[in-house]
Amino acid sequence: MGIDLVLYKDDMATVVQCKRYRTPAGPAIVRELLGSKVAFEADHAILVCTGGFTDSTIEFAEANGIELLDMDDLIEWYKERPQPGDG
Repeated sequence: MGIDLVLYKDDMATVVQCKRYRTPAGPAIVRELLGSKVAFEADHAILVCTGGFTDSTIEFAEANGIELLDMDDLIEWYKERPQPGDG
């Protein structure tokens, strides 16, 4: 099903799929993730792709409630997370 992570919090499930691409991901990958979201009966779905996303991928994801994270988003997340030794 292409799912890399299933995250649970407060009785909510999120499926996450990660792709390491050099070029933007097309909408087919989001359709696959949407199918996995339904199959897992998940509340949320996130697609992470290092190569970014095509415009049609972004449109399809927005229309279907799929969150997209590209390399810039990953870098920002990493910078904002607590670091070891932070009190």
